Amino acid sequence: MTIRSFLMAEKPLCACVSQDAHVPMIGTAPNVDLWLLLEYTGPWNADAPEKSALSSRAKEWLEKAQQFYPRTRLQFIRHHTRPIESITFYIALSQESRQALYAFRLSDYDELLDIDLFSLMSGHTYYDKYLSQETLFLVCTHGKHDRCCAKFGLPIYGELRNFVGECTWQTSHLGGDQFAATVLCLPAGVYYGRVTQTDIEPIVQYSRQQQIYIEKYRGRTCYTPAVQVADYFLRRCLAMQAIQIPTIRASSSPIQLAQPRSKLTFLEEPAIRNLDIFRLLAAEDKTTGCWDVCFESQHDQNIHQLRISEQLHEVTSYSICKGEQTSCIKSYHLKKYHALEAIALGAS
Repeated sequence: MTIRSFLMAEKPLCACVSQDAHVPMIGTAPNVDLWLLLEYTGPWNADAPEKSALSSRAKEWLEKAQQFYPRTRLQFIRHHTRPIESITFYIALSQESRQALYAFRLSDYDELLDIDLFSLMSGHTYYDKYLSQETLFLVCTHGKHDRCCAKFGLPIYGELRNFVGECTWQTSHLGGDQFAATVLCLPAGVYYGRVTQTDIEPIVQYSRQQQIYIEKYRGRTCYTPAVQVADYFLRRCLAMQAIQIPTIRASSSPIQLAQPRSKLTFLEEPAIRNLDIFRLLAAEDKTTGCWDVCFESQHDQNIHQLRISEQLHEVTSYSICKGEQTSCIKSYHLKKYHALEAIALGAS
């Protein structure tokens, strides 16, 4: 072993450092409502897809789409690096109230200009013929952005392809290198982190049933980080003991339950995993680092109010990927939870 290889072997990858430090994953999904997934088998440099060999016309269309719809994200996708005869392009809507996947086959990247994104987003019937019932599984394998993405992502991509075939795609940087392997399920817009081989089958199973694999859940992209955390805590509060939901860094102070836990309506599987079991009613930023979030249960129409607080912890770590780095780790705490029982109209 050379001196260089010895030194490299002694330095851990950022994903390993993060896992060893128990950095919490919940609340780390980006807030995105619209996904543009473009098949591109050319080189993915560290800044892909921003820097690519696409024509100026195609780049302009993609840039305008992202400017017009603020919570839009462009991802390159591929199955391999060989030349392709036709180009796959997906538009995925991952809103809380509307999840849809549109699939296009292009002969040239400039055919993007033929797609009227405004009409599609408005629900114009012309685009109904492009609707797909597929569930896509995107695995970040963008090694030139961060080596953890390739090291941990490529094996998961290979295993996922054994389960779902062409519905699995390699993708450019998804965010959260330290949580590799990262998997994004669309059009649900559900992020998973630290995915291992044993997680693949349940992720596929639950995703196809419009459910969440809570054990490796990072959040739903239709929500802001604070709402993602509130959604997670609410599922924890109402879960039956049969489901082992992992804890995240908890508050040192006790949670204030405005309603006794014994009177809460617990949810069994599969209800607690259902993607749309709760509907967001409101999220209010009370003070810096504190939010009040309110959900309605689609199970019994009860109202659930949660107060979430955030704390920042400055940590210095060293990894092969990023060298010595000082970063702020966010930990979220459930400070208060209140459940209001639905009252039927006309009840005295």
